[in-house]
Amino acid sequence: MYVLMKMHGKVSGAAWAPSLLAIVVLALLVLVIFGATPSALLQIPQDAFNAMKAPAATAQQGASGPGAPASAAASPSPASSAAPTPAPFDLKALGNSPAEWPKLVALKEATDFPSFGKANRAPAGAMVKLISIMGTNLSVEFNGSAAIVPADSTDLKERVMAARARAGGY
Repeated sequence: MYVLMKMHGKVSGAAWAPSLLAIVVLALLVLVIFGATPSALLQIPQDAFNAMKAPAATAQQGASGPGAPASAAASPSPASSAAPTPAPFDLKALGNSPAEWPKLVALKEATDFPSFGKANRAPAGAMVKLISIMGTNLSVEFNGSAAIVPADSTDLKERVMAARARAGGY
């Protein structure tokens, strides 16, 4: 920068300000051309931010010492312990997103599956294949026979909520 200012013949006083301004404008122009924005340069990546917080948390725990209350040192901060909660269960919304359906559900009570020539009864706890969701009812299949059962008579809600919790909140 000194070289640029010397080339203009203005090394002393505030006469170098226009050269500095030109350099800053040129630098910003280069950043914009290559896809970076000035505001993006000021943002701190989340992992770097977490790395900066970790030493501060360690120092805070070490500063608690023997005279500090045990609950202050043992309780995690609300931001770090907040896990995403699964979305509330909505059977109508679930009916519109087949990708979220479990392949199998368990029956909570014994259910008759009509078939040609023989009675087909699934006991409580039997795993049945989920075919479709229609309003508050499910179309399910057991040993090649289909039946329509209320969604509440299966463990559909529990399976969906468990899958959402494993997926990180959905």
